[in-house]
Amino acid sequence: MAMAKKKAIVSKLTAIEELAGMDVLFSDKTGTLTKNEISIAEIESYNGFTENDVIFYAGLA
Repeated sequence: MAMAKKKAIVSKLTAIEELAGMDVLFSDKTGTLTKNEISIAEIESYNGFTENDVIFYAGLA
């Protein structure tokens, strides 16, 4: 709620509740949008997925 008051995230309570239920948050702080470049620090795959699966599904998303 403190972040919402500073307008750092959304101000609607339902969106904040959904944000609290997330396990992973992806944000763009690398210049992907401004420089048209992407960088990946580390890939962790779970439940039998490979690193290539993670990249493939990330691309679809």
